[in-house]
Amino acid sequence: MKYLDRIRIKSIALVILCILLMGCNNINSEKINGKQENKKSSQNTNQKVDGTDESESNTVSNQDKEKVDDNSLETVLSNINNIKDIPENTHNIFEGFIGRERIIMDIYVDSEGVTLYYVGKDKTKEYKLVGSILNDNIIVKDNDNTTLMILNNAQNGEIYGEYYADGPKTNIRVRFSYITGEGNLDNRYTLGEDDTKTERFVQEIIDAITNKSLKDFMTYIAYPLKVRGNRNMEIINLEQFKKNKVLNKRLRNTITNSFSKFMYSSEEGIRIGDSKYNIWIKLNDDGEWIITEINN
Repeated sequence: MKYLDRIRIKSIALVILCILLMGCNNINSEKINGKQENKKSSQNTNQKVDGTDESESNTVSNQDKEKVDDNSLETVLSNINNIKDIPENTHNIFEGFIGRERIIMDIYVDSEGVTLYYVGKDKTKEYKLVGSILNDNIIVKDNDNTTLMILNNAQNGEIYGEYYADGPKTNIRVRFSYITGEGNLDNRYTLGEDDTKTERFVQEIIDAITNKSLKDFMTYIAYPLKVRGNRNMEIINLEQFKKNKVLNKRLRNTITNSFSKFMYSSEEGIRIGDSKYNIWIKLNDDGEWIITEINN
């Protein structure tokens, strides 16, 4: 990037930072004044006859009644109406667009700040931006100060923002898809210890299907192979695999358009594809990835 472009991005970031800091100061002063005015009334209303705090008692009671899985898609979608609502210490996967470019994004929030990864049209090239949440805005940039991303609006699981790099500002729109992994920043997936090795294996599967190389694809399968779709069955050999047309057009199109990054994972394995048409992989006893199930 040209020197002037870098200066421009730095200037934009500095101006935005100043505005947000001023906003934070105003909000804090309002909160302090409000607390001083309402101090006596809040003390009276929160104290029960026995001296315990009523608000604390209600909180415990509500937690005991809570039966919804906080990591479920419906719960997270309904709760993300503010940037600060993004769950912390977990890999939150969003899918959407920067301008017209389709992307998949991993947002990880912890006490250190925000780490954001994303992949675009070059599905194997991963970008990393770091920053923080400031006044209900996620502000992240790369190490070279050549890319700046500001996420400043959230509603019903969708996040909107702005992207600055080569050229003018580009709009961002992404939607929450799922949570993956067990909350470790350095390990995205529930299974496997080497994310790079895992994603390389997934890319090999995607390439085999994209290139219609059935011979390569079959080397990754472990029999019996579970197949679910119009008919549920167990495939025990190549002949049966071909006869039942397991790799149908719907599945091939889904896998071809999939990313080999930021995949959904659980104790059951790692999913390649979407929630309907997908391939599941798992580690065998030798610690090697294999295909164990296909939903077509």
